Amino acid sequence: MHPLIDEQMAYMRRQELLHEAVMARCADLIYIKGNRDMNWPGRERWSLIFGLPVVSASINQAWLQRRMHATIRTVSFGAFGAGSLVGSFLGSRFGLLPAVVFSCIVCSLITLPVLARLLKGLRASQTSFSSSPPRPKKE
Repeated sequence: MHPLIDEQMAYMRRQELLHEAVMARCADLIYIKGNRDMNWPGRERWSLIFGLPVVSASINQAWLQRRMHATIRTVSFGAFGAGSLVGSFLGSRFGLLPAVVFSCIVCSLITLPVLARLLKGLRASQTSFSSSPPRPKKE
């Protein structure tokens, strides 16, 4: 066996690992740049309205971010199906007008806590902006 074979094998393995790291980094960057859900222009405004925190994703959080989006998507598709079943049952059982009125009442009840949290946050931000530090006195 050649005496430098171990060094050559270590060098080749190092080059292979560096290549894999570069490819993984590029794949994460492509995902983050291509993911329009994270970078849409009004997300801070909507997070203020709905009272949700603004989350900024980094390369290390990409896997967790994908899992969270998949979970939210699964739950929302389940809610669409359940809403369709309940709406069709209410429409066939009680008629169209009572079903629409019931759905409006439910939607209003759901939005009340969101609006209350929004108003509470707006009041807190107005008080923090209005209470500026005292100005130094001129002598």
